[in-house]
Amino acid sequence: MDPDKFSQLYTSSEYTEKVGDYHVRDSPFKWKNFEKCVTSARDKGLIPVESVVNVCEVGCGVGGILHCLRQSNLFPALSRVDGWDINPTAILIAKSKNSEINFYCQDLFLSDAKYDLVLCADVFEHVENPYLFLRNLRKTSKYFLFNIPLESNLLSMLQGKRIMRRSFDSVGHLHFYSASTAELILEVSGYRLLSKRFAFDRTGNLSAYPSLKQTIAAAPQFLLEKLSPYLSSVIMGDHLVVLASSL
Repeated sequence: MDPDKFSQLYTSSEYTEKVGDYHVRDSPFKWKNFEKCVTSARDKGLIPVESVVNVCEVGCGVGGILHCLRQSNLFPALSRVDGWDINPTAILIAKSKNSEINFYCQDLFLSDAKYDLVLCADVFEHVENPYLFLRNLRKTSKYFLFNIPLESNLLSMLQGKRIMRRSFDSVGHLHFYSASTAELILEVSGYRLLSKRFAFDRTGNLSAYPSLKQTIAAAPQFLLEKLSPYLSSVIMGDHLVVLASSL
């Protein structure tokens, strides 16, 4: 691919054609996992949820996760919710669906905005330099929620480059993580992991993609998850959900 064309991918209509509805069906499931991460940390005294007044999501797409956050009661003092994305089509859709949320079609790092909590769901695997991205992101808040796809697993290795290429062609992923490498990049980039969990996305999100094929495919992973969530992610993949703070 022409490198200049790739640099413009996420601001173009081509990306909108790739992702369709921006995975909005996954938003309730992703927010549910974020909520569990925050609740676990709150109960251990690791995050003062009553002090979270303003929240943003970087790479917000059409705002599905922020909509779920806005409807929850997790942050009692919440007064401002912002979404940032560089894709103009996504922002137009987000604005039409969520009038109570502020959306910005620009790079968060080019602003001086600061937040109590920043959400980053399925984002830095798209970025050419994820370490630089994460270091810049660290300057925007004290607390962060990450949802990271774990595509580096035994099944993907057995399928070889086809699965990685398909991930790039369909959604633009450049980097492929396991649970261990996902945690490592966060730690190296200056984050302290406060709470983490596996999403169980193949078994826990069946209602978003109901089909007999999906149900059959989920059965082996369901059994593996009962045995060991980590082993399940190593063999079949998953998403890692992390609440972190800046060091």
